[in-house]
Amino acid sequence: IANSIDEKRLADTISDTLSADQADRFPDNNIGEALARIPGLSFQRDNNSGDGEFISIRGLDAQYNTVLYDGLRTGTSDSFRRTALDVVTGSGVSSIQVVKAPLPEHASEGIGGVVDIRSRGALQRSDGLRLRAEATENSFADDIGYEFSGSYTKEINDKVGIYLNGRYRKRYIDAFQINPATTVPDLLQ
Repeated sequence: IANSIDEKRLADTISDTLSADQADRFPDNNIGEALARIPGLSFQRDNNSGDGEFISIRGLDAQYNTVLYDGLRTGTSDSFRRTALDVVTGSGVSSIQVVKAPLPEHASEGIGGVVDIRSRGALQRSDGLRLRAEATENSFADDIGYEFSGSYTKEINDKVGIYLNGRYRKRYIDAFQINPATTVPDLLQ
């Protein structure tokens, strides 16, 4: 957390950094929901799962943001050029830097901000096996959802290590959605 504060203080632009410790403090389902705790950021929920999917910086749509993973641009299959963050969990992340007002030297493609997700390598962890199980009750569905996650870290020598991470989640959600979109000619017929 202290490194995040120092990084923000020394930055040349308006930016925030979310450390892995800060992201794990709250029961967020993914990185998109964790980032919404930063001032000036919000997210759009996925209609089917209810998870935070796309991040909005300073009120601009997600299509105007650039998402990097360890400094490399991420690809997207979305027709609006938005990068979904609902698949990234906090367990493999070291920190996330969000630049709200990118400068010319930043890898930005639009008028939005830059989200740089930095992964945590095997040499940045202690050796061991970590397992986690969780059960979730949903007031809309009768079933109880669950999540299992685990990671394994092994340092082979001072330059090579192994890090494996996995997660499985089953959620039961009943949704009620009304789409009142219609045209005036349809109403007159």
